[in-house]
Amino acid sequence: MKGKRKGGRERERERERERERVRERERERERERERERERERERERERERDQERGRKRRREREVEREREREREREREREREREREREPMVYNASGSDGIFQTGYAVRILVDKNGGQFHPQTAFRTQYESYKYVVMPFGLTNAPARFQAKMNHILRPLLDECMVVYKNDILIYSRDMQQHIKHLRSAFDMLRRERFYVKLSKCEFALQKVQFLGQVVSAQGVHVDPKKIKAVRTWKTPENVKELQQFLGSGTTPLHFFLISILSPLSQLNYPIHDKEALAIINAFKTWRCYLEGRKTTVYTDHCSLKYLKTQPSLSRRQVRWIDFLETHFHYDIVYKPDHKNKEDALSRPAHRHLLQWDNDIAYRKGSMKIWVPNYPSLRQLLLEEYQDVLYAGHFGSNKTLTGIAKHYYWPHMAEDVQKFVTSCDTCQRMKSSKQKKAGLLQPLPVPEQPWQVVSLDFITGLPPTTSGHDAILDAIDKFSKMGDFIPTHTTARTKETTQLFVRYIISQHGIPTTLISDGDPKFTSKFWKELMSLFGTKLSMSSAYHPHLPSKLRPRFCGPFLVEAQVTPVTFRLRLPATWKIHNAFHVQLLKPYQDPNTIFVGRQPPPPPPVLVQNEPKYEVESVLAHRRRRNGTVELLIRWKSYDPSEDSWVPESDMGNARR
Repeated sequence: MKGKRKGGRERERERERERERVRERERERERERERERERERERERERERDQERGRKRRREREVEREREREREREREREREREREREPMVYNASGSDGIFQTGYAVRILVDKNGGQFHPQTAFRTQYESYKYVVMPFGLTNAPARFQAKMNHILRPLLDECMVVYKNDILIYSRDMQQHIKHLRSAFDMLRRERFYVKLSKCEFALQKVQFLGQVVSAQGVHVDPKKIKAVRTWKTPENVKELQQFLGSGTTPLHFFLISILSPLSQLNYPIHDKEALAIINAFKTWRCYLEGRKTTVYTDHCSLKYLKTQPSLSRRQVRWIDFLETHFHYDIVYKPDHKNKEDALSRPAHRHLLQWDNDIAYRKGSMKIWVPNYPSLRQLLLEEYQDVLYAGHFGSNKTLTGIAKHYYWPHMAEDVQKFVTSCDTCQRMKSSKQKKAGLLQPLPVPEQPWQVVSLDFITGLPPTTSGHDAILDAIDKFSKMGDFIPTHTTARTKETTQLFVRYIISQHGIPTTLISDGDPKFTSKFWKELMSLFGTKLSMSSAYHPHLPSKLRPRFCGPFLVEAQVTPVTFRLRLPATWKIHNAFHVQLLKPYQDPNTIFVGRQPPPPPPVLVQNEPKYEVESVLAHRRRRNGTVELLIRWKSYDPSEDSWVPESDMGNARR
């Protein structure tokens, strides 16, 4: 027994020593790992020191580069000051231009104050813009440029200088005087901040090319390069070359003879056309005085009286009549020779401020009727040229043109503009021309995915093998990720709810906002109660209703009172109770209404639009004035319609008054 116990204790001690060795090895491995971590930390500190040294070197290089740039700027400023102290003198000549930045010319308007004002401002729908330098392509840019150069160098013009736009030619008797002239010219250019380019200048020349000519002390000669083709023209050696030479040489002569002989061809006109040509030339010469007024032409040629009623006309006569009818309002009166006194046409008729003819006042110097300051009379004329059916509501310009042919009163254009602007028909039928209302308002961006979800059905698909013929489309507004769930067109609200919970809520969570159209599945009471329990806000989008455009359909309806501003770009209107549409509209769908009665007192407002009852127009009754029974037993009522003139009262069968209430 003792031997067994002794062997057991020995084995136990052996196992204890083995465990101690294992623990020692574990401690050794732990110390090795600690040393490895220490080495890693040392390497990390070394990398940080290297990065810090790199950043320090980069900062030093950046500071050095900045110092070098500052020294370069200082040297440039020193060179500029040196150029100002000792200006470079040279003769500027060349056809390519001398300005380094094109037409970089400020436009001087106020010469005394030295203020520069923009002359090329233009306006867009956003704001007004203006050029800071003279641009290329403007009609008056070359003329303005030449005027600016003449203004700058005026003291030297024709004394020692010739200027054409950007070509400057300076001439002198000797070199000393030439340098003096150059200094004066460059001082004038420097004061106006004009600069010349050295590569386009030539100095101290005895002969120079200027605008296609060669200028020297002997005078002005043609540039040999311009006549090189003529001087090197070979002498014709055969008949064909001679014909080519004669043909090319007579081409300018051909045009020259046409310009001379064209008026001479008028001498071959018949007498009738010569008399008509005299009238045409007179109207062309005095066109500025004859347009816009009635003109009487007296002639001693009787056939001209029937010029506009002739059954057949030549092409020349058609052109003449088209010119007269388009621009003038005239009559041709035949006056025989025995009634035409000598020099009668050269004596002007005596006119007063107002000419009276049958108690009608005409404006001085024209045959336009003077309309007195009676608002009702002027309003009647405006309605005649704007509101009647044959007027056509053509707008302010054509309305003013039509009235101005026969009538006149002060501020007529302003009255026409106000009348057309406040026309109810024009406001409802014509498109809006007002400026865009403010800036675009961006839609709110969700804070996380699947917070705002839009639902819609895709229908009209061929059925699959599993019987699905529609797709429930769920789109996340944040990530634009979409889930396309197969379903049926006949699926009810309960089935749609199960699909929504199974595929959307179980995978992405409950959304805070749900956007859908007016589908009955999304507007049912069950769906609304379920979303209310989920805490999900329902938002409805407008459905798509395609329709054909119609130019005869009113573009606007109203006017309606604005009740409140819902958002910065949305307003709520007070609509009739029978209109089953949403009463909030975007600002781009609205335009201000001009009340006709406010601008023109006494102008009858338009009748109200009919009320839609089951998509049929119905008119509101103000009162029943009388009744009668016809022979067939039909009872008719005399109806006065609300907001309509009494002249619109009409007899209506009693059977048609089904919607009326006592």
